[in-house]
Amino acid sequence: PMQVEVRTLKQPSASPPLILTIYAEGYKNGRRDKFFNHAMKVVKAFEEKNLKLNGHLQFDAVFATSNEALGRSRDLGPDIQVRDSFMGLYHPYWHQFGRWRDVIYPTDVTKFRNALAQASYDYGIVLVDSSHYWGVGNYNQFTAVPARSVYFEYLLWHEFGHFMGLNEEYEGGWPTELQFARDIKEPWSQNITFNTTREELKWLHLVDSDTPLPTSSRFWRRHQKIGAYKGGYADSDRDGLSHKPGKSCVMDSKRDFCPVCLQAIENKMAFDLGLENLR
Repeated sequence: PMQVEVRTLKQPSASPPLILTIYAEGYKNGRRDKFFNHAMKVVKAFEEKNLKLNGHLQFDAVFATSNEALGRSRDLGPDIQVRDSFMGLYHPYWHQFGRWRDVIYPTDVTKFRNALAQASYDYGIVLVDSSHYWGVGNYNQFTAVPARSVYFEYLLWHEFGHFMGLNEEYEGGWPTELQFARDIKEPWSQNITFNTTREELKWLHLVDSDTPLPTSSRFWRRHQKIGAYKGGYADSDRDGLSHKPGKSCVMDSKRDFCPVCLQAIENKMAFDLGLENLR
């Protein structure tokens, strides 16, 4: 039988707890200690981010040996075989797009869910023994990042932002869900909007009264204030409808969350704890 080790890395200081569980994937025999060292990088990142509800977070880590490492992405055809690793994750093959090398998904959902179920979790973060550049964050499902990437902290926060419901804010890159939902009236993500009037802007409470809406790139260069700037949704928004709060956020390619995204994450944590929004 598979040997699984579950270890608590940090206890919460407040009640009730939110359990953030870190899973090992692709760590072969002899890499156990490396995984727990990598898992502590997640704990440190959250300590340094200093979210308002950080005290509720309990950090657990789950290790099991994988017989297969992730390796480089390669085209396995449309019928992917189940990977011989703890969670069975690999780069997917979606026929209409070809191979997406920048994400990984379960090769068998049952195998993946059974691995997650080895420990209790509210938020699941998968660390993969990989140094390549990729990452995935699916809303309320899972986050996965390469533990040995030089971009580890950026990828962790960007993908965790997706897990918490935030959308892309960068221009360029791969298509997003707008490719499949061209008729939506307003994105549900808290950091992207099609409505830029003062009466409808969902993050208006964070916008100064003298900031014009919609907001120009020139205004950002001069003032760097929250507004409604054209962009986001990668290259999917061909009509130029989508607007984002600013141009300095980890949901783009910057170091920290903007106030809109930070508040969205904190409010999601409050919701998951059964508390009122922190706005």
